[in-house]
Amino acid sequence: MLKKTTPIVSIITVTLNLVENKREHFFHEMMESVISQELDRDFFEHIVIDGGSKDGTVDIITEYY
Repeated sequence: MLKKTTPIVSIITVTLNLVENKREHFFHEMMESVISQELDRDFFEHIVIDGGSKDGTVDIITEYY
């Protein structure tokens, strides 16, 4: 049996210059979808990787984390 703290689902999101490319609304929609999951938070993890954005993308990410 899995320990309660062992994630069984990993969600990996990669970002780069969401604002510059006018795609920040997609990120917000994705985050709302992740947040609304019915799976207990102990069983999934969400990893957000930014590729070096220089346009405010990191500020958008930190709204959620």
